[in-house]
Amino acid sequence: MLQKNSTLAIIDNSGAKFGRCIHIYNGYRKRYARMGDMVLLSLTKVKPGKKIGKTELKKGMVFKGVVVRTKVSIKYNSNKRILFKQNGAVLISAKNKFAGLRIFGPVLHEFRYTKYLRLTSIAAGVVK
Repeated sequence: MLQKNSTLAIIDNSGAKFGRCIHIYNGYRKRYARMGDMVLLSLTKVKPGKKIGKTELKKGMVFKGVVVRTKVSIKYNSNKRILFKQNGAVLISAKNKFAGLRIFGPVLHEFRYTKYLRLTSIAAGVVK
């Protein structure tokens, strides 16, 4: 679970390294974001010279992102738990497309059944 001011690693190849959560979408006064939720991110660490479209990335720029990994575990009905070592997100550009072409590391298989189906195809692995 993430809340405002939480730090997330950007796990795609868009050029951003870390971001900070500013706002959580999908609800009035929603306090926590879980895997699959959309958040508004402010970039805190960026590789120099990288671009998304025609805009060059700079520290402090604001982008939308999808939470892909959290440190808090997810419990399934079969008493299985899945958690990751760090919080992670994937950037979304202004045209509601993914900013990167690859995702480093695994993502959950539940993204197959959401509107973010493409996450599973561009990720390095899928966790069941």
